[in-house]
Amino acid sequence: LDVELKIQQMITNAATKEQYDSGSDELPPAISCVAFDTTGDHLAYGDRAGRCYIFCRSNKRLASLTPNNDPSPQALGYTLIDVIDAYQPQLDTLNSTEIEAKVNVLKFVNMGNGSLFFLTSNDKTIKMWKVWERVHSVIEEYEPVNAILEDWTSLKFPGLQRGEPTIWHKEMKVFAADHEYHVNSISCSVNGENFLSSDDLTVQLWHLGHSEKSLRVLDQRPELMEELSETITSTSYHTQNPQEFCVANSKGVVAVYDLRESLMCGNAAQTFSPRPITGPNIYLATILAGISDIKYSPCGTYIIGRDYLNVNIWDSRKEATPVKSYPVHDGIQPRLTELYEHDYVFDRFEVVTNPTGEEIYTGSYRSEFVQFSENDASSKLYTTNMQAPSLAPIIDPEGRGAAVRPQPYEDMDFQCKSLHLAAHPHDDVLAVGCGHELFLYTN
Repeated sequence: LDVELKIQQMITNAATKEQYDSGSDELPPAISCVAFDTTGDHLAYGDRAGRCYIFCRSNKRLASLTPNNDPSPQALGYTLIDVIDAYQPQLDTLNSTEIEAKVNVLKFVNMGNGSLFFLTSNDKTIKMWKVWERVHSVIEEYEPVNAILEDWTSLKFPGLQRGEPTIWHKEMKVFAADHEYHVNSISCSVNGENFLSSDDLTVQLWHLGHSEKSLRVLDQRPELMEELSETITSTSYHTQNPQEFCVANSKGVVAVYDLRESLMCGNAAQTFSPRPITGPNIYLATILAGISDIKYSPCGTYIIGRDYLNVNIWDSRKEATPVKSYPVHDGIQPRLTELYEHDYVFDRFEVVTNPTGEEIYTGSYRSEFVQFSENDASSKLYTTNMQAPSLAPIIDPEGRGAAVRPQPYEDMDFQCKSLHLAAHPHDDVLAVGCGHELFLYTN
């Protein structure tokens, strides 16, 4: 089945947009993470100012919206229901550094009681939030009778008047500060009870009901920091097995750990390596091989990782190099040295799949993102722009499924990048965060 996405909705930082529209050249804070809940009826994103925005799906079936339509709230699929100030800038007194308010990670958890629960994290602090709907009832005007009751028919009781439902939110938990370094990922277990959080050198195992402590299941701190050669970049729980998780590092290596073997994960159960690193500049090639995001496929058989230039797919049944590799932006190689000098090679592009795992999506520069199809090894290129239609499918003549672009990279603003993506858990709906705007696509 060929899946071609159409742009459905564009969301700007609506809650803060007015203060930036009043003659100021400053743009709203950029989106830093995005996620769907387990039902897909709710969507949330965090920004660099420490705020979280919660949206609710107004209709079960998204209405069609083309660039020529009026993007009125009635035509859009998701509407804003709540804004949470999750973090404020803080000072790390121990290291004399400022902790940004930026929301690095946002993940929904399924608590099963009708309310929304989700986890957020900035560089140091992990929190759990609850969002729910409350109906405030008021007592109707009532004047008690001062006379003696002659019979029960004259007895009156005050009545309750049902008010309009309102959305409330509450900070449920603040988890212990067990991370010494910046938190880079959170992954929730399929059992709904545990989650993993990782920083540059450690992975912590948490229970949602106990915020006061965690278990350090992986510790890669060397005895001497001068001997440090790699860091943890991303962690992901298995989609079917709550005892298995994988960890990716800055050298492009993916290690799989099984908590049934040991809670203190020393040796990996499986290790998956990147393709052999070649080229005149081995140092730069090693940096480019670092994985920025790792995911299990919905079936749990495949591991999908995104490095700077490629999307790599490993088969968990074959402990070797990737079985498939999709180049994301081949034409960027002549400018890699320039990108390294400006730190663009450290951009953390995310990768997601559709509910069946047959389509893979990842971001790129020039406000673009790419769709790779596992069925026919083809790729489609999309531009996150309400005025620009999606580009037609482009098939790589070499059969690699590479994203071939009609225009070169010579004159290009690398600050316009689609870093953050989230896929609907049941439908072919994709959320793409680019700058301070969020775009929703559907087929």
